[in-house]
Amino acid sequence: MLWVPIVGIFLVILSWFIRNAGHMPVVYRVIAPKYPRAHAAYVKMSDRRFILKKGDHGFDEVAKVALNKLDGQRYLEITQFKTLGTGSSPAPRKASSWLDYIDLEISLADTDPVTLHIDNFKTKIETRFMTGRVFRLSCFVFWSGIALTLLSFALP
Repeated sequence: MLWVPIVGIFLVILSWFIRNAGHMPVVYRVIAPKYPRAHAAYVKMSDRRFILKKGDHGFDEVAKVALNKLDGQRYLEITQFKTLGTGSSPAPRKASSWLDYIDLEISLADTDPVTLHIDNFKTKIETRFMTGRVFRLSCFVFWSGIALTLLSFALP
């Protein structure tokens, strides 16, 4: 049963590639397919007065992040985002730290538009669509490889 430890070692190596997916676009397109769309929308939204409409590339992903910011209002249907401005401001509790922010006007299907200020928008996108998923998957694959390798010592 020589293949068991080889598969285990392969899984451990594969977990390294998964964990470092942020540095390898091909890997994160497979592991976290929504992240490239969300990131592309974020980059476009950095331009003042940019309008992201329902059906545009990355709209659904950005809407999920915005709905998290609109606490208790998840039933709202967002139809478009308009960038009012972007910038950096000092972090409230850290004197030497700055927060990137984006100000958005969110058009809703059946009510007046809402203005929303989101700090660390890029980080929120990464956390929602890449970081957590990549970490969980890499841990699962890593420990599966370790377990398989250890199991190979018990096999005749």
